[in-house]
Amino acid sequence: MSASSAPWTPQERIRALDRFYNSSGDYPLGSGAHPFSHLSDLQTLESSFRRFGVSDSTPRQHQPLLDNQHQPLLDNRQSNQFHGQAMNGRDNNLLFPSNSQQLWFQKETCANLVCADSHGTRAMQDLMRCLRTEEQISRFMSTLSHVAIPLTKNTNANHVILFSFNQFTPAQSRCLLEVIVQNCYQIAIDQYGCCMLQQCIEKSSGELRDRLIREIINNALNLCVNCYGNYVVQYVLELEDSQIAIALSRQLDGHYVHLSRDKYGSHAVQKCLKSREFSSRRIIAELLSDIDSLLVDPFGNYVIQTAWMVSQDDVRNQLLYYINRNAQLMRCNRYGRKVLEKLNLWS
Repeated sequence: MSASSAPWTPQERIRALDRFYNSSGDYPLGSGAHPFSHLSDLQTLESSFRRFGVSDSTPRQHQPLLDNQHQPLLDNRQSNQFHGQAMNGRDNNLLFPSNSQQLWFQKETCANLVCADSHGTRAMQDLMRCLRTEEQISRFMSTLSHVAIPLTKNTNANHVILFSFNQFTPAQSRCLLEVIVQNCYQIAIDQYGCCMLQQCIEKSSGELRDRLIREIINNALNLCVNCYGNYVVQYVLELEDSQIAIALSRQLDGHYVHLSRDKYGSHAVQKCLKSREFSSRRIIAELLSDIDSLLVDPFGNYVIQTAWMVSQDDVRNQLLYYINRNAQLMRCNRYGRKVLEKLNLWS
């Protein structure tokens, strides 16, 4: 391979970009070139892009670059497609460091496609680092907010949302948080969205944080029995806030037996029993109403084991009474045997 065809190093690419953009725009103006100058200059421009690794095997190569000297190089649709493909390339995410190139991101379709790509998501994070003025940040976050819901549910795009919270202040992220609050339940029951929601609670404050937690509490029963939503409820419990615990207990009281029989709900009940802000005595009193079935239930048996661990002497004596009463049945049941063995009551 000749030296002229050898791939550029990242340092060489950055130096070439610096010369190419000339710190004043997106076109090399030293020779008098202009974005709408004659085709010879435009061909030179396109050649420069090819040197940076952007493939010219895109739909734009099948159309004239310029109908006449007064029209732009690409129409909006072509431009968005070109930028999106370029930023999604393994190396091409280095192509757009200048502020003027941020304008294309305002097209929501393109933003969604780029953020969902494994290379594009890193390019978006680099772009956010380049934003300086309040206007740039505001316009960027406004566009991000419009595509926030699908982004929260994508393994790559998820990182763009999280990075924006770390990069910008709560005030700058307010419009994005507002969208997440309005779609709280939908995000909470998603594999990636449930983690996102926990980050949002951590990063938000004041009214938005209160609204976010209130939405979670209002949907607590449905979230508890969801394979991902239950983690959001558990996270709220871990905040160890007495007011949150009171509001959550109002939603869950009267449903602990039902939740204990559920694969995911049982985890939430165990978390409530362990929480200092919840009354374990009140929860156990409710569980005792149907303890005979819970002792031999595939998931309820774990709840009873936790209830035993957190209970005081008088409550534990009540549990012991029911366990002894059901001991013969429990020895014949795989889940009942687990309770007896765990509590050292096998005899």
